[in-house]
Amino acid sequence: MKTDKNTIIGFVLLGILFFVYFWYTNKTQSAYLAEQKRIEDSVARVNAAKAKLLDTVAVKYDSLRRDSSVRVAAAGDFSTAAIGTESTVVMENELISVVLSNKGGQVKQVSLKKYASHKDSQQVQLFAAAGEKLGYTINTSNTSTASSADLYFAASNVVKNADGSQQVSFSLNGSNGQSLEHRFILKPNSYNLDWDVVVKGSDKLLTQGNLNMRWNAQPLQHEKYIEYERQMTNICFSEDNDFDYISMKTEHKFEKSGQWIGVVQQFFNTTLIAKNGFSNGDIKWERRTDSTNVLGNVEANFQVKVSSAAATIPFQFFFGPNDYSILKKQAAGMDKIVNLGRDMYAFVRPINKYIIMPVFDFFAGFVTSYGWVIALLTLFIRLVTSPLTYSSYLSGAKMKALRPELDELKKKFGDDQQGFAMEQMKLFREAGVNPLGGCIPALLQIPIFFA
Repeated sequence: MKTDKNTIIGFVLLGILFFVYFWYTNKTQSAYLAEQKRIEDSVARVNAAKAKLLDTVAVKYDSLRRDSSVRVAAAGDFSTAAIGTESTVVMENELISVVLSNKGGQVKQVSLKKYASHKDSQQVQLFAAAGEKLGYTINTSNTSTASSADLYFAASNVVKNADGSQQVSFSLNGSNGQSLEHRFILKPNSYNLDWDVVVKGSDKLLTQGNLNMRWNAQPLQHEKYIEYERQMTNICFSEDNDFDYISMKTEHKFEKSGQWIGVVQQFFNTTLIAKNGFSNGDIKWERRTDSTNVLGNVEANFQVKVSSAAATIPFQFFFGPNDYSILKKQAAGMDKIVNLGRDMYAFVRPINKYIIMPVFDFFAGFVTSYGWVIALLTLFIRLVTSPLTYSSYLSGAKMKALRPELDELKKKFGDDQQGFAMEQMKLFREAGVNPLGGCIPALLQIPIFFA
Protein backbone atom coordinates (compact mmCIF):
# COMPACT_ATOMS: atom_id res chain seq x y z
CA MET A 1 0.00 0.00 0.00
CA LYS A 2 2.90 2.31 0.85
CA THR A 3 4.55 1.46 -2.47
CA ASP A 4 1.37 2.19 -4.36
CA LYS A 5 1.11 5.58 -2.63
CA ASN A 6 4.68 6.49 -3.56
CA THR A 7 4.06 5.34 -7.10
CA ILE A 8 1.01 7.54 -7.35
CA ILE A 9 2.90 10.54 -5.97
CA GLY A 10 5.70 9.89 -8.46
CA PHE A 11 3.28 9.72 -11.37
CA VAL A 12 1.61 12.94 -10.23
CA LEU A 13 4.95 14.75 -9.94
CA LEU A 14 5.99 13.34 -13.28
CA GLY A 15 2.72 14.57 -14.82
CA ILE A 16 3.23 18.00 -13.31
CA LEU A 17 6.78 18.04 -14.63
CA PHE A 18 5.59 17.10 -18.13
CA PHE A 19 2.85 19.72 -17.97
CA VAL A 20 5.28 22.43 -16.91
CA TYR A 21 7.73 21.32 -19.61
CA PHE A 22 5.14 21.33 -22.39
CA TRP A 23 3.68 24.67 -21.16
CA TYR A 24 7.10 26.35 -21.09
CA THR A 25 8.08 24.85 -24.44
CA ASN A 26 4.81 25.99 -26.04
CA LYS A 27 5.23 29.52 -24.60
CA THR A 28 8.81 29.77 -25.87
CA GLN A 29 7.76 28.43 -29.24
CA SER A 30 4.91 30.97 -29.46
CA ALA A 31 7.26 33.82 -28.58
CA TYR A 32 9.77 32.59 -31.15
CA LEU A 33 7.07 32.34 -33.83
CA ALA A 34 5.76 35.82 -32.94
CA GLU A 35 9.28 37.28 -33.17
CA GLN A 36 9.82 35.52 -36.50
CA LYS A 37 6.51 36.90 -37.79
CA ARG A 38 7.48 40.41 -36.61
CA ILE A 39 10.82 40.14 -38.42
CA GLU A 40 9.16 38.82 -41.56
CA ASP A 41 6.58 41.65 -41.44
CA SER A 42 9.32 44.22 -40.97
CA VAL A 43 11.28 42.81 -43.86
CA ALA A 44 8.12 42.79 -45.96
CA ARG A 45 7.39 46.45 -45.10
CA VAL A 46 10.97 47.47 -45.90
CA ASN A 47 10.83 45.60 -49.18
CA ALA A 48 7.47 47.18 -49.98
CA ALA A 49 8.87 50.66 -49.19
CA LYS A 50 11.91 49.95 -51.36
CA ALA A 51 9.68 48.76 -54.16
CA LYS A 52 7.47 51.88 -53.81
CA LEU A 53 10.54 54.12 -53.74
CA LEU A 54 11.94 52.40 -56.79
CA ASP A 55 8.60 52.75 -58.52
CA THR A 56 8.48 56.47 -57.58
CA VAL A 57 12.03 57.01 -58.79
CA ALA A 58 11.23 55.14 -61.95
CA VAL A 59 8.09 57.24 -62.48
CA LYS A 60 10.02 60.45 -61.84
CA TYR A 61 12.80 59.30 -64.11
CA ASP A 62 10.31 58.45 -66.82
CA SER A 63 8.60 61.82 -66.25
CA LEU A 64 11.91 63.69 -66.44
CA ARG A 65 12.86 61.72 -69.53
CA ARG A 66 9.51 62.54 -71.13
CA ASP A 67 9.85 66.23 -70.10
CA SER A 68 13.35 66.30 -71.53
CA SER A 69 12.09 64.74 -74.73
CA VAL A 70 9.29 67.30 -74.89
CA ARG A 71 11.73 70.18 -74.28
CA VAL A 72 14.13 68.86 -76.90
CA ALA A 73 11.30 68.46 -79.40
CA ALA A 74 9.96 71.96 -78.62
CA ALA A 75 13.44 73.46 -78.99
CA GLY A 76 13.58 72.32 -82.61
CA ASP A 77 16.56 73.99 -84.31
CA PHE A 78 17.88 74.86 -80.85
CA SER A 79 17.48 71.33 -79.43
CA THR A 80 21.06 71.25 -78.12
CA ALA A 81 20.15 74.14 -75.79
CA ALA A 82 17.05 72.48 -74.35
CA ILE A 83 18.95 70.56 -71.66
CA GLY A 84 21.93 71.81 -69.73
CA THR A 85 23.47 72.72 -66.39
CA GLU A 86 22.91 76.15 -64.96
CA SER A 87 25.97 78.32 -64.32
CA THR A 88 26.29 81.96 -63.32
CA VAL A 89 28.45 84.98 -64.11
CA VAL A 90 28.89 87.93 -61.73
CA MET A 91 29.45 91.57 -62.64
CA GLU A 92 29.65 94.32 -60.04
CA ASN A 93 30.48 97.95 -59.56
CA GLU A 94 30.51 100.29 -56.57
CA LEU A 95 26.70 100.23 -56.21
CA ILE A 96 25.32 96.87 -57.34
CA SER A 97 26.30 93.24 -57.83
CA VAL A 98 24.59 91.43 -60.72
CA VAL A 99 24.36 87.64 -61.02
CA LEU A 100 23.59 86.45 -64.56
CA SER A 101 22.51 82.91 -65.47
CA ASN A 102 23.23 80.97 -68.63
CA LYS A 103 19.69 79.56 -68.37
CA GLY A 104 17.79 82.08 -70.40
CA GLY A 105 20.82 84.36 -70.57
CA GLN A 106 19.11 86.56 -68.03
CA VAL A 107 19.47 88.31 -64.69
CA LYS A 108 19.22 85.95 -61.75
CA GLN A 109 19.83 88.26 -58.80
CA VAL A 110 20.88 91.84 -58.04
CA SER A 111 22.26 93.06 -54.70
CA LEU A 112 22.30 96.72 -53.68
CA LYS A 113 25.60 97.22 -51.87
CA LYS A 114 24.66 100.37 -49.95
CA TYR A 115 21.31 99.19 -48.59
CA ALA A 116 20.42 96.47 -46.08
CA SER A 117 17.14 94.64 -45.76
CA HIS A 118 15.31 95.16 -42.47
CA LYS A 119 14.28 91.51 -42.51
CA ASP A 120 17.72 89.87 -42.35
CA SER A 121 20.19 92.80 -42.33
CA GLN A 122 21.69 91.48 -45.57
CA GLN A 123 22.10 93.52 -48.73
CA VAL A 124 18.79 94.34 -50.42
CA GLN A 125 18.19 91.86 -53.22
CA LEU A 126 16.10 92.58 -56.29
CA PHE A 127 15.07 90.21 -59.09
CA ALA A 128 15.98 87.39 -56.70
CA ALA A 129 12.79 85.33 -56.21
CA ALA A 130 12.62 81.81 -57.60
CA GLY A 131 9.69 82.80 -59.83
CA GLU A 132 11.50 85.72 -61.51
CA LYS A 133 11.74 85.10 -65.24
CA LEU A 134 12.26 87.34 -68.26
CA GLY A 135 12.24 86.04 -71.81
CA TYR A 136 10.58 86.01 -75.19
CA THR A 137 9.06 83.43 -77.53
CA ILE A 138 10.94 82.18 -80.60
CA ASN A 139 9.87 79.89 -83.43
CA THR A 140 12.12 76.85 -83.19
CA SER A 141 10.57 75.04 -86.14
CA ASN A 142 7.56 75.29 -88.42
CA THR A 143 5.30 73.85 -85.73
CA SER A 144 6.93 74.53 -82.36
CA THR A 145 7.97 77.43 -80.17
CA ALA A 146 10.08 77.86 -77.03
CA SER A 147 10.83 80.57 -74.51
CA SER A 148 14.33 81.99 -74.42
CA ALA A 149 14.09 81.85 -70.62
CA ASP A 150 14.09 78.03 -70.76
CA LEU A 151 17.07 77.59 -73.08
CA TYR A 152 20.71 77.26 -72.04
CA PHE A 153 23.02 79.88 -73.57
CA ALA A 154 26.79 79.77 -73.88
CA ALA A 155 28.38 82.41 -71.65
CA SER A 156 31.50 84.39 -72.45
CA ASN A 157 34.02 85.67 -69.94
CA VAL A 158 33.51 89.08 -68.37
CA VAL A 159 35.39 91.70 -70.41
CA LYS A 160 36.52 95.02 -68.91
CA ASN A 161 36.40 97.90 -71.36
CA ALA A 162 38.65 100.96 -71.49
CA ASP A 163 35.91 103.19 -69.97
CA GLY A 164 35.74 100.95 -66.88
CA SER A 165 32.53 99.19 -67.90
CA GLN A 166 32.13 95.41 -67.85
CA GLN A 167 30.55 93.32 -70.57
CA VAL A 168 29.42 89.72 -70.88
CA SER A 169 27.54 87.94 -73.67
CA PHE A 170 25.32 84.88 -73.78
CA SER A 171 24.93 83.30 -77.21
CA LEU A 172 22.66 80.66 -78.70
CA ASN A 173 23.12 79.22 -82.18
CA GLY A 174 20.48 77.32 -84.13
CA SER A 175 21.09 74.55 -86.63
CA ASN A 176 19.84 76.63 -89.57
CA GLY A 177 22.04 79.68 -89.11
CA GLN A 178 19.77 81.68 -86.81
CA SER A 179 21.25 82.94 -83.58
CA LEU A 180 20.48 84.88 -80.41
CA GLU A 181 22.82 86.93 -78.28
CA HIS A 182 22.18 88.65 -74.98
CA ARG A 183 24.76 91.33 -74.31
CA PHE A 184 24.99 92.89 -70.84
CA ILE A 185 27.02 96.01 -69.99
CA LEU A 186 27.52 97.39 -66.48
CA LYS A 187 29.08 100.84 -66.10
CA PRO A 188 30.94 102.17 -63.03
CA ASN A 189 28.93 103.87 -60.27
CA SER A 190 25.63 103.09 -61.97
CA TYR A 191 22.37 101.45 -60.98
CA ASN A 192 21.72 100.69 -64.67
CA LEU A 193 22.40 97.47 -66.54
CA ASP A 194 22.28 97.70 -70.34
CA TRP A 195 20.83 94.67 -72.10
CA ASP A 196 20.94 94.25 -75.87
CA VAL A 197 19.09 91.40 -77.58
CA VAL A 198 20.81 90.60 -80.87
CA VAL A 199 18.71 88.49 -83.23
CA LYS A 200 19.90 87.02 -86.52
CA GLY A 201 17.17 85.47 -88.62
CA SER A 202 14.32 87.31 -86.94
CA ASP A 203 12.16 86.80 -90.04
CA LYS A 204 11.99 83.11 -89.10
CA LEU A 205 12.50 83.23 -85.35
CA LEU A 206 9.87 85.88 -84.59
CA THR A 207 6.19 85.80 -85.44
CA GLN A 208 5.16 88.78 -87.61
CA GLY A 209 8.43 90.49 -86.72
CA ASN A 210 7.47 90.95 -83.05
CA LEU A 211 9.64 90.21 -80.05
CA ASN A 212 6.97 88.94 -77.64
CA MET A 213 8.35 89.61 -74.18
CA ARG A 214 7.11 88.20 -70.89
CA TRP A 215 8.34 89.35 -67.49
CA ASN A 216 7.27 87.42 -64.40
CA ALA A 217 8.32 89.28 -61.28
CA GLN A 218 7.97 88.43 -57.59
CA PRO A 219 9.11 91.35 -55.42
CA LEU A 220 10.49 90.26 -52.05
CA GLN A 221 9.94 91.76 -48.62
CA HIS A 222 12.64 94.19 -47.45
CA GLU A 223 10.92 96.13 -44.66
CA LYS A 224 9.65 95.11 -41.23
CA TYR A 225 5.90 94.95 -41.92
CA ILE A 226 5.06 92.96 -45.04
CA GLU A 227 1.39 94.00 -45.21
CA TYR A 228 2.27 97.69 -45.22
CA GLU A 229 4.98 97.05 -47.80
CA ARG A 230 2.39 95.30 -49.99
CA GLN A 231 0.15 98.36 -49.76
CA MET A 232 3.05 100.63 -50.73
CA THR A 233 4.06 98.50 -53.74
CA ASN A 234 2.85 99.64 -57.16
CA ILE A 235 3.48 98.88 -60.81
CA CYS A 236 4.53 102.13 -62.50
CA PHE A 237 4.88 102.58 -66.24
CA SER A 238 5.13 105.10 -69.04
CA GLU A 239 2.54 104.98 -71.82
CA ASP A 240 2.74 107.47 -74.66
CA ASN A 241 5.37 109.24 -72.52
CA ASP A 242 2.83 109.80 -69.72
CA PHE A 243 3.41 108.39 -66.24
CA ASP A 244 0.79 106.09 -64.73
CA TYR A 245 0.57 103.34 -62.16
CA ILE A 246 -1.64 100.50 -60.93
CA SER A 247 -2.10 99.13 -57.44
CA MET A 248 -2.40 95.54 -56.28
CA LYS A 249 -5.18 93.30 -57.63
CA THR A 250 -5.55 95.38 -60.79
CA GLU A 251 -4.35 95.15 -64.38
CA HIS A 252 -3.68 97.48 -67.27
CA LYS A 253 -3.76 97.02 -71.03
CA PHE A 254 -1.53 99.23 -73.16
CA GLU A 255 -3.47 100.98 -75.92
CA LYS A 256 -0.54 103.21 -76.93
CA SER A 257 3.20 102.72 -77.12
CA GLY A 258 5.00 102.19 -73.83
CA GLN A 259 8.49 103.16 -72.74
CA TRP A 260 9.17 101.42 -69.42
CA ILE A 261 7.63 99.24 -66.70
CA GLY A 262 8.74 99.31 -63.06
CA VAL A 263 7.99 97.15 -60.04
CA VAL A 264 8.10 99.82 -57.34
CA GLN A 265 8.34 98.80 -53.70
CA GLN A 266 8.33 101.02 -50.63
CA PHE A 267 11.94 102.20 -51.02
CA PHE A 268 13.33 100.37 -54.08
CA ASN A 269 12.33 99.58 -57.64
CA THR A 270 13.22 97.31 -60.54
CA THR A 271 12.47 98.94 -63.88
CA LEU A 272 12.80 97.58 -67.42
CA ILE A 273 13.26 100.28 -70.05
CA ALA A 274 12.60 99.54 -73.74
CA LYS A 275 14.76 102.12 -75.51
CA ASN A 276 12.82 101.75 -78.76
CA GLY A 277 9.46 101.50 -77.02
CA PHE A 278 6.93 98.66 -77.02
CA SER A 279 3.28 98.09 -77.86
CA ASN A 280 0.32 95.74 -77.42
CA GLY A 281 1.07 94.88 -73.82
CA ASP A 282 -0.66 94.26 -70.53
CA ILE A 283 0.27 94.09 -66.86
CA LYS A 284 -1.30 91.98 -64.11
CA TRP A 285 -0.57 92.45 -60.41
CA GLU A 286 -1.82 89.79 -57.98
CA ARG A 287 -1.37 89.72 -54.23
CA ARG A 288 0.38 86.77 -52.57
CA THR A 289 -1.01 85.64 -49.22
CA ASP A 290 0.55 82.16 -49.23
CA SER A 291 4.11 83.42 -48.82
CA THR A 292 6.02 84.91 -45.92
CA ASN A 293 8.39 87.00 -48.05
CA VAL A 294 6.89 87.45 -51.54
CA LEU A 295 4.73 90.57 -51.92
CA GLY A 296 2.89 89.47 -55.04
CA ASN A 297 3.01 88.12 -58.58
CA VAL A 298 3.54 90.49 -61.49
CA GLU A 299 3.13 89.45 -65.11
CA ALA A 300 3.96 91.90 -67.89
CA ASN A 301 3.53 91.04 -71.57
CA PHE A 302 4.49 93.37 -74.39
CA GLN A 303 5.77 93.43 -77.97
CA VAL A 304 8.78 95.11 -79.52
CA LYS A 305 8.73 95.55 -83.28
CA VAL A 306 11.79 94.17 -85.12
CA SER A 307 12.14 95.64 -88.61
CA SER A 308 15.03 93.64 -90.09
CA ALA A 309 16.26 90.04 -90.22
CA ALA A 310 19.39 90.98 -88.26
CA ALA A 311 18.55 93.41 -85.49
CA THR A 312 19.66 94.66 -82.09
CA ILE A 313 16.87 95.47 -79.61
CA PRO A 314 18.19 97.68 -76.79
CA PHE A 315 16.85 97.47 -73.23
CA GLN A 316 18.06 98.85 -69.94
CA PHE A 317 17.42 97.82 -66.34
CA PHE A 318 17.35 100.08 -63.32
CA PHE A 319 17.96 98.37 -59.97
CA GLY A 320 18.06 100.93 -57.20
CA PRO A 321 16.47 103.18 -54.58
CA ASN A 322 13.44 105.42 -55.01
CA ASP A 323 15.69 108.47 -54.85
CA TYR A 324 14.32 111.48 -56.73
CA SER A 325 17.75 112.90 -57.54
CA ILE A 326 18.75 109.56 -59.11
CA LEU A 327 15.48 108.76 -60.88
CA LYS A 328 15.22 112.16 -62.59
CA LYS A 329 18.39 111.20 -64.51
CA GLN A 330 16.77 108.02 -65.83
CA ALA A 331 14.15 107.54 -68.55
CA ALA A 332 11.57 110.28 -68.94
CA GLY A 333 8.90 110.14 -66.25
CA MET A 334 10.77 107.84 -63.86
CA ASP A 335 11.17 110.72 -61.38
CA LYS A 336 7.40 110.46 -60.84
CA ILE A 337 7.95 107.07 -59.24
CA VAL A 338 8.65 109.15 -56.12
CA ASN A 339 5.20 110.28 -55.02
CA LEU A 340 5.49 114.07 -54.76
CA GLY A 341 1.77 114.42 -55.42
CA ARG A 342 -0.59 112.25 -57.46
CA ASP A 343 -4.24 112.15 -58.39
CA MET A 344 -6.22 114.56 -56.17
CA TYR A 345 -2.98 115.83 -54.57
CA ALA A 346 -1.26 116.59 -57.88
CA PHE A 347 -1.55 120.33 -57.15
CA VAL A 348 1.17 120.06 -54.49
CA ARG A 349 3.71 118.43 -56.81
CA PRO A 350 5.25 121.74 -58.02
CA ILE A 351 5.79 122.82 -54.41
CA ASN A 352 7.48 119.52 -53.57
CA LYS A 353 9.50 119.45 -56.80
CA TYR A 354 10.77 123.04 -56.88
CA ILE A 355 10.86 123.98 -53.19
CA ILE A 356 10.74 121.06 -50.73
CA MET A 357 13.04 118.65 -52.58
CA PRO A 358 15.79 121.19 -53.44
CA VAL A 359 15.83 122.43 -49.83
CA PHE A 360 15.89 118.84 -48.56
CA ASP A 361 18.81 117.98 -50.86
CA PHE A 362 20.61 121.17 -49.80
CA PHE A 363 20.43 120.23 -46.10
CA ALA A 364 21.28 116.59 -46.89
CA GLY A 365 24.44 117.80 -48.62
CA PHE A 366 26.11 118.74 -45.36
CA VAL A 367 24.05 116.92 -42.69
CA THR A 368 24.47 113.12 -42.60
CA SER A 369 21.49 112.34 -40.35
CA TYR A 370 18.11 112.41 -42.09
CA GLY A 371 16.52 113.13 -38.71
CA TRP A 372 18.36 116.44 -38.52
CA VAL A 373 17.59 117.11 -42.20
CA ILE A 374 13.85 116.72 -41.52
CA ALA A 375 14.15 118.95 -38.43
CA LEU A 376 15.90 121.66 -40.46
CA LEU A 377 13.33 121.31 -43.25
CA THR A 378 10.51 121.77 -40.70
CA LEU A 379 12.20 124.89 -39.34
CA PHE A 380 12.59 126.23 -42.90
CA ILE A 381 8.89 125.69 -43.64
CA ARG A 382 7.97 127.45 -40.38
CA LEU A 383 10.15 130.42 -41.31
CA VAL A 384 8.67 130.61 -44.82
CA THR A 385 5.10 130.52 -43.53
CA SER A 386 5.76 132.81 -40.54
CA PRO A 387 4.66 136.02 -42.37
CA LEU A 388 1.36 134.35 -43.28
CA THR A 389 0.96 133.02 -39.75
CA TYR A 390 1.75 136.45 -38.27
CA SER A 391 -0.76 138.12 -40.60
CA SER A 392 -3.41 135.62 -39.57
CA TYR A 393 -2.70 136.09 -35.85
CA LEU A 394 -2.67 139.92 -36.19
CA SER A 395 -5.99 139.92 -38.03
CA GLY A 396 -7.46 137.68 -35.35
CA ALA A 397 -6.23 139.97 -32.59
CA LYS A 398 -7.76 143.07 -34.24
CA MET A 399 -11.06 141.28 -34.69
CA LYS A 400 -11.01 140.33 -31.02
CA ALA A 401 -10.35 143.98 -30.03
CA LEU A 402 -13.31 145.11 -32.14
CA ARG A 403 -15.65 142.53 -30.66
CA PRO A 404 -17.26 144.89 -28.05
CA GLU A 405 -18.00 147.54 -30.72
CA LEU A 406 -19.46 144.89 -33.02
CA ASP A 407 -21.72 143.72 -30.20
CA GLU A 408 -22.91 147.30 -29.71
CA LEU A 409 -23.69 147.58 -33.43
CA LYS A 410 -25.72 144.35 -33.29
CA LYS A 411 -27.81 145.76 -30.44
CA LYS A 412 -28.24 149.08 -32.25
CA PHE A 413 -29.40 147.70 -35.60
CA GLY A 414 -31.20 144.56 -34.35
CA ASP A 415 -32.78 142.84 -37.37
CA ASP A 416 -31.53 145.45 -39.84
CA GLN A 417 -28.84 143.28 -41.42
CA GLN A 418 -28.06 145.73 -44.24
CA GLY A 419 -27.50 148.64 -41.89
CA PHE A 420 -25.38 146.49 -39.60
CA ALA A 421 -23.23 145.30 -42.54
CA MET A 422 -22.59 148.86 -43.73
CA GLU A 423 -21.58 150.08 -40.27
CA GLN A 424 -19.44 146.98 -39.74
CA MET A 425 -17.49 147.57 -42.96
CA LYS A 426 -17.05 151.24 -41.99
CA LEU A 427 -15.66 150.14 -38.62
CA PHE A 428 -13.27 147.68 -40.30
CA ARG A 429 -11.95 150.40 -42.65
CA GLU A 430 -11.38 152.84 -39.80
CA ALA A 431 -9.54 150.15 -37.79
CA GLY A 432 -7.58 148.88 -40.82
CA VAL A 433 -8.94 145.34 -40.51
CA ASN A 434 -9.43 143.00 -43.45
CA PRO A 435 -12.38 140.63 -42.74
CA LEU A 436 -10.60 137.90 -44.73
CA GLY A 437 -7.22 138.62 -43.19
CA GLY A 438 -7.33 135.49 -41.06
CA CYS A 439 -8.68 133.16 -43.76
CA ILE A 440 -6.48 134.00 -46.74
CA PRO A 441 -3.12 133.32 -45.00
CA ALA A 442 -4.48 130.02 -43.70
CA LEU A 443 -5.69 129.04 -47.18
CA LEU A 444 -2.29 129.90 -48.66
CA GLN A 445 -0.60 127.56 -46.16
CA ILE A 446 -2.78 124.54 -47.02
CA PRO A 447 -0.83 123.47 -50.16
CA ILE A 448 2.44 123.74 -48.23
CA PHE A 449 1.22 121.47 -45.44
CA PHE A 450 -0.23 118.99 -47.96
CA ALA A 451 3.16 118.96 -49.68
